[in-house]
Amino acid sequence: MTDFADIAVAVLAAGQGKRFGADKLMADLYEIPMGLHIGRTLAPMGFGWRFAVCAAGSPIAEHYSALGFTVIENAAPETGQAHSLHLAVAAAEKTRATALLVALAD
Repeated sequence: MTDFADIAVAVLAAGQGKRFGADKLMADLYEIPMGLHIGRTLAPMGFGWRFAVCAAGSPIAEHYSALGFTVIENAAPETGQAHSLHLAVAAAEKTRATALLVALAD
C-alpha cells in the first residue's frame, strides 16, 4: 500500500471562469473562496508534496501558498486544462513521488 507521504498532489486552479463570468475560484462559498475548499481538504492529509497550478497573478495563489502548497504559475491558462496538467506532472516528476493525485479547484 502506498503511504500518503509517497504521493504528490496537484490542484489545478488556473481556470479562467469564462462561463461563470468572473473569477469563479474567488467566489464566496460558505465564507471562503470556492477554489480553496479542496486545498483545505487536502492540506492536512500528509501528502509528501503539494502543488497548486494557478494562473499568473491569480489571487487564489496566495491562499494555496499559505496552506503549504508550492504554487506553479501557469502563464498561459488560455491554452486549456491540459497545459496545467502538464505543469503538474512536470513538477511531480522532479520529486520522489510514486504517484500523483490530481484534483480540480472547482
